[in-house]
Amino acid sequence: MARVARNSWKPVAIKAIPLVFMLVMLGYSILSVTVPIFYNRYFQARAQAYAGERVVFTSYFYWYKATGTTGFAPHVVDVWSQANLDKIGNATFPEGWPGPTDPMDWVINRSGTLYHDALSEHPPAQAPSYYANGSVIPGSLVNGTMENITSWFDWMNPAWHEWEIRCMMRAGIDVLMPVYWYNGLPPWNWSIEGLEQLVSTWNAMPAKLVAEGQATSLNDAKNNVLPKICMFFDTTCQKCLYCNNISVTTGTPYDVCWSTLRGADLDDPYWQEMFWQSIAAFFDRVDPVQLFTAPDGSNVVWLYGTEWFSDVGSSVLGYCKAKFQERFNRIVMFVGSKGWVKAGVDVVCPWGACCPGPVLPAERGIPVGEVSPGLYCFGAGSTGFVPRTDEKYLQHWQSVLDAYPVWVHVETWNEFHEGTHIAWSQENGYRWIDLTREMVDEFHAMAGIAPPVSINVPAFAIPLVLLAGLVGVGFAKPCKATRV
Repeated sequence: MARVARNSWKPVAIKAIPLVFMLVMLGYSILSVTVPIFYNRYFQARAQAYAGERVVFTSYFYWYKATGTTGFAPHVVDVWSQANLDKIGNATFPEGWPGPTDPMDWVINRSGTLYHDALSEHPPAQAPSYYANGSVIPGSLVNGTMENITSWFDWMNPAWHEWEIRCMMRAGIDVLMPVYWYNGLPPWNWSIEGLEQLVSTWNAMPAKLVAEGQATSLNDAKNNVLPKICMFFDTTCQKCLYCNNISVTTGTPYDVCWSTLRGADLDDPYWQEMFWQSIAAFFDRVDPVQLFTAPDGSNVVWLYGTEWFSDVGSSVLGYCKAKFQERFNRIVMFVGSKGWVKAGVDVVCPWGACCPGPVLPAERGIPVGEVSPGLYCFGAGSTGFVPRTDEKYLQHWQSVLDAYPVWVHVETWNEFHEGTHIAWSQENGYRWIDLTREMVDEFHAMAGIAPPVSINVPAFAIPLVLLAGLVGVGFAKPCKATRV
């Protein structure tokens, strides 16, 4: 009599191994994009961020120093040469260009010295005054151009920093990012001096806000009313340091280095340390209560471009993270453009929203969007122009919000040279501030809202096809029982 051998199940089991493996892999693929516990670290950061508040950042340029007279003043009045005039005379102006086209209209000639207004638009000419409730007295907003902006417009003046911070509060800005240039060389000491004055001004404001009724307590003012501070590392300063070192060690003129050499290799231990020293000098001067903290407890360094280096390498950010932990006993997160991915940036952000935008969140880490009202680059001595309209700016904001960012960078707060700012100016008053507040309120209302979960069907096409093939091959012919 025939009977089935006890081991007749083995061929079936062996053939089923690939099938089981594919089922496990397919299941894990689905879990990895739908269940947080299975996310990789970037998806985990995104999920954690979506569960929290929405945050608006803006880049704060604090390198201005007016003198109150027509004469050279850093980033306010330049001295031009005939070569500058010739450059403008040969320029092709952008379509719709609203500025002067005669080069002589760009300067004031005083005894043969050509003074050029470095600002495309202008801040108040003197310090505003405030009512007891903290609102500005309108008549105190005195218009100013190159010739009559008083020396109040100065990185060392607390009244100027306070004015800009109050305007940021009106715009709903959560985090101000000082555009920081310090690299240890004396020409860039302004970046440390101005940062220290900004920090001091911030510290003095909570008591004022409580007295004005804008905050219920000092803690409320510090944590809920005043914008927090975050480092914007303008990496251009590292190219400046590089060319200074080259000029000293090789005799190569600084300008020749700047125009012909690409910059430092950030895999070089010396340049890693220089990069870190710039970061350390910033955080040495900002109190932790003033600093913005990301959902995972990180302080944040926002990086400018990679074009100032010959190679960003793969280890500089890891080096800085280890040094940061050692020095401050805190963790740090790096935000930067795609060029910083090789170096291990935590969050990829876009850049260049002014030209022409919109710029939507990237795919690495916390989703970050960028907005800008436009560009009017007259003060920088070039002719960039992207027209601004209220409708265009609001649409730009809405297109970014429709992509579900968690952070939005308003680019910029007050870059008056290139005209990408939303700060108060004599030309536009509070116009861009109030339009920004309209969209910021909508953005803040998105707190805790995550985008709809979607499965990337094409990503599963190959495993599904293989799975179907295995099923067909493995079970097309049933196993026969073994007779004994």
